[in-house]
Amino acid sequence: MVVPQALRVSLPGVTNDFIALLKDSSLAYAIGVVELTNVGNRIQAATFQPVPILATTATIYLLLTTVMTQFSDAVERRYDIEGKLK
Repeated sequence: MVVPQALRVSLPGVTNDFIALLKDSSLAYAIGVVELTNVGNRIQAATFQPVPILATTATIYLLLTTVMTQFSDAVERRYDIEGKLK
């Protein structure tokens, strides 16, 4: 079966690209995509408290990227992607 072999080769690149996409999604706001930063800006406009709102937004992004990085590391260790466990 080819899928396990393909998974071993492609998983690091795919997870890396997914994490980079997640990190870069805040840049998508600059071109008009509604996302977490846009919601934060709306709340900021309503409450006039930019620091707590932007800090919360940054914390959410940090948590998302940390969770995805930990998940990808666990999957790579499980499948011994780099061949390090030999």
